[in-house]
Amino acid sequence: MPRLKAPFNLWRVGERDEISRLAKLEPGFNKKNAAATRDRIAKNLFDLESPEEKEEWSTCAAELYDEEKIKYDWHMKEPPSTRPEDCQMYVLLPTLSSSEIN
Repeated sequence: MPRLKAPFNLWRVGERDEISRLAKLEPGFNKKNAAATRDRIAKNLFDLESPEEKEEWSTCAAELYDEEKIKYDWHMKEPPSTRPEDCQMYVLLPTLSSSEIN
């Protein structure tokens, strides 16, 4: 089942280069604290965005969720595949032991 993505997470994808550039300017930036530093900087930058911009990202997240939900529902309601290779996989998988699969 798809999940509604946070607007902040959608926004930060487009700002990745700027966030990384600002993170490298931070004193004490290293691999150990890189993720936390980038998260903090991204959060601060997103907080500086206008309420209208944040609302646009919220709308974008809702639309993306709706699209993914429609696809998910369609896949869940369609009948199982009747392609020969898919049918063979259904028969084959339960009979194989874990050592034969690897």
